[in-house]
Order: sequence, then structure tokens, then C-alpha cells
Amino acid sequence: PMLGYQAETKGSRMPFMQPRVLLFSVGPALVVFAIAATVYVSYIKMGVWKWFSYHPAAMLVAYVAIAGNATLLKKVGGKENTQWHGISMGACALLAMFGWYVIYSNKEMMAKPHNKTWHAWSGVTVLVGYIAMAPFSWVALNPTSGIFRTNKTIRVMHKWVGRFLSALAWFVCVLGWFNMNQDTVSRVLFATPLVVLAPMVFL
Repeated sequence: PMLGYQAETKGSRMPFMQPRVLLFSVGPALVVFAIAATVYVSYIKMGVWKWFSYHPAAMLVAYVAIAGNATLLKKVGGKENTQWHGISMGACALLAMFGWYVIYSNKEMMAKPHNKTWHAWSGVTVLVGYIAMAPFSWVALNPTSGIFRTNKTIRVMHKWVGRFLSALAWFVCVLGWFNMNQDTVSRVLFATPLVVLAPMVFL
């Protein structure tokens, strides 16, 4: 059953680091964090919701809330959870593509050059990686019909490449936040939760 205990063996983990515990504690925290950060940076800071506002909103929800929870769900294990992991990551990629379109079109409207910062190039790297992994993962690793679903080497590669891209996505979010917020307090309040939660999600 979904969210069941047919997971990988995690006996060496401390109780609070068990996958199911993390899913129901860290998972909701990521959603709340993404929503709160979105409301602040996309609306409160700007004073009004603009077309650009959809860019940080889409990326925070996609990479922090959806990808973070999809990773935690996969850790629980089981066929149904794995399927929902794939569906969630696909949704994440689609939402991130929308976020990219927003910033691309916004720069076009303002006649600004594209891809001039580490934030931009790192973001493109993550997005291309997500787009490339989505169809491959479904064809190769779908637990029902994936052609390489029993290949441990490919599964391990998928696991760690995916987690690397998701961790990089969080770093890109931090870079974007720092670009938009120059005050130290705001930067610390945004970066600290991600730094603390990243090992729980990605390791």
C-alpha cells in the first residue's frame, strides 16, 4: 500500500531519520517553507503580484515542495510510492519549465540579456537535467514496465544523479533569493532551513 513499510532496509538509521517519519515531518515543512517564501518574495516584497512573480513561485514550489517530497516518498519505498515519485517529479519538471518561460519572457519584454549569472546558468543546468531524466526514468525505471527496473547500477545512478540535481536546484533557489534580497537577516532565514533539511532529504 502507498506509504507502507515495504521500503529499503533502513535499520541503521535513528528513529527520527526513518523515511516514513521524514515524509510526515520534513515533507510538510518543505511545503510550508516554499509557500511562505513565495508569498514574501513574490508579493510582499514587490508590493504587487507581477508576471515575474510567477518565476520564484514556480521554482520554489517545484524544486523545494514537490521535488523534496517526491524524494522523501521514494525513500519510503514500494511500487505505488515509486510511481507517485515519478509522477511528482514529472509535475516538478513541467512547473519548472513554466518558471523558466516566465523569466525568459520577462527578460524579453524588458530587453534584458539572458543567462548572465551563476543563478541563471545553474538553473538551466538543473532544468535540462530534469527534462532529460523524466522520460528516461519512466521508460527505464517504471516499476511496472521499466526496461531497466531490476538493474541495480542504473537505479543507483538514477538515485544519485537525481538527488544531485535536486540539491543543486535548492542551491539555485538560494542564489536567486540572494540576488533579490540583500539584507543578511532575510538571507539567513531563507538559507538556514534548506541547509538543515537538505541532508535529511538527499542523504
